[in-house]
Amino acid sequence: MQNRLDRRTRTGGMACPLAADQLLQGGKSDMKESEPIKRRLLNIQEVAEYTGLSVHTLYTMVSQRRIPYVKVGRLTKFDLNTIDAWIEKNSVRPLRT
Repeated sequence: MQNRLDRRTRTGGMACPLAADQLLQGGKSDMKESEPIKRRLLNIQEVAEYTGLSVHTLYTMVSQRRIPYVKVGRLTKFDLNTIDAWIEKNSVRPLRT
């Protein structure tokens, strides 16, 4: 029981057989060269920072389906590649003179 409590404390309240660094490395703690995980899905705060829009504006755009998003259960996530394409598509180009 004490071992389980120690693991909960180290892993932010969740008991798991692997340490957090092992989970990020696919269960291998002795990997010498590991690339950092690049996440494809961002949460609303990260997209707000990325785009310069407020969280409120993003929630409004999501409710009006004006911005592409992904639902993961009850969570609203944003695909970074899709957001980049959406920004490109909605960019206004200057007129040629």
